[in-house]
Formats: sequence, C-alpha cells, structure tokens
Amino acid sequence: MIQEKLVEIIKKYDIEKRSIESFWDVFGYYMQEEQEEFQYEFPNYNKDKLKVEIKKISYKLGNWPYCDYNHIVVELKVFFDSKNMGNYIVYFSLDGEIEDDYFLSR
Repeated sequence: MIQEKLVEIIKKYDIEKRSIESFWDVFGYYMQEEQEEFQYEFPNYNKDKLKVEIKKISYKLGNWPYCDYNHIVVELKVFFDSKNMGNYIVYFSLDGEIEDDYFLSR
C-alpha cells in the first residue's frame, strides 16, 4: 500500500527525470562559478564522459516521532571517465517540490 502510493507520487511529479535535470542545472552552475576547482576535479572535461544514474529512491520520515517533515529522496551516482565522483542527493516534498539538494564527493 505505501509502496504504491510512493510510486504514484514519483510518477505524478516526474521525480526521476527532474532529479537528473536538477543535477545538470547544479553542475552547470558549478562549471561556471567554481572554474578552478572544476578543472581540477574534471580535467579535460567532455560531457560524454560524465554519466549520471539513479542509485536509489527512498522515503525519509523527518522530525521523529511527529513525522511532519517527510521527503522522497533521490540519490544519483556521478561518474566521470568511469571514475566514481560522488553522489548527488535531492529531497522532494510529497507535493513534488525540490526542497534541498547537495553533492557528496568521493
């Protein structure tokens, strides 16, 4: 029952697609705003060498025991030139809004 409801929300708000789009938006900002660090982390950058895939989607109950701050959490694996660069994590409210995101480097 819970699983079906979560799948319904994920599909309704196109959470898989929007997670990947959010990554590319944030990555584009990173390329422009942190050029020195970007060149160090992604030498000889070529977009074709950067792969992003969904590692997992989970449901997080927040503010225990009240559970009034809950999210669908998508974790993406980021690879550059077949090397694991880290994980991009994005939090969605149950009405499909992005509430937070961050990158965990390797």
